[in-house]
Amino acid sequence: MKTETAPGWEITEDKISEGNFPSRVGTADGAVLDTDTYEFRLYDDDGILYYVGRANPPAYWAGEDMEDGSLIKAWKWGEYDAGAIDLRIRLEVLRELDPKAAEILAGTWAERDGWISLFA
Repeated sequence: MKTETAPGWEITEDKISEGNFPSRVGTADGAVLDTDTYEFRLYDDDGILYYVGRANPPAYWAGEDMEDGSLIKAWKWGEYDAGAIDLRIRLEVLRELDPKAAEILAGTWAERDGWISLFA
């Protein structure tokens, strides 16, 4: 999953608009995404899935300074937009992106059904 691309993410599914609010599908930040992406999910504090998105590998590593395309920026967007405060990626993806973090988080409160909460 290594690439020299700039970080980027986009929302691919909006689970809460249901016609009552404008869909957030297509909301994006950072680089235009190619096929080298992984899924992330944004949940509220009750564990209800609000959004599904995809991001490229550099989005994980983008700094905490709200760099364009960073997963932190996706998390902050979800929190501001709808109160989605929990961003998760699959444990298997985290193992590829950051094996040390995967080792630390696997089997803890952060792991839920094969998904890891990166920001909660």
